[in-house]
Amino acid sequence: VGFIKSTAFGHTVGKTLAYGYISKEGFQESQLMERRKSVPCEKGSKITNKWLKAGKYEVGDKGILHSAKLHLKAPFDPSNERI
Repeated sequence: VGFIKSTAFGHTVGKTLAYGYISKEGFQESQLMERRKSVPCEKGSKITNKWLKAGKYEVGDKGILHSAKLHLKAPFDPSNERI
C-alpha cells in the first residue's frame, strides 16, 4: 500500500519513527470499500488527511507486522511551542 522512505529512533519521544508514503493504488478493492464506509474517497481522487486518519496502519519488518500510528505533524512538539 505504501513504502517506508527512512527510519530513525526518536530519542525525545522514545520510539522508532518511520517516514513513508501511502498510495491508494496499492489498496485492494475490499480495503478501499471498507474505508469508503467512514470516509468517501473515489478512485483517482486526492488523498485527504481525513482519509488517512480513517486508516489502520502496520509496518512490516522481516516478515513481522508491527502496529503503527499515523502522525500528520511532528510527534515531538507538533505546535512548535518549544522553539
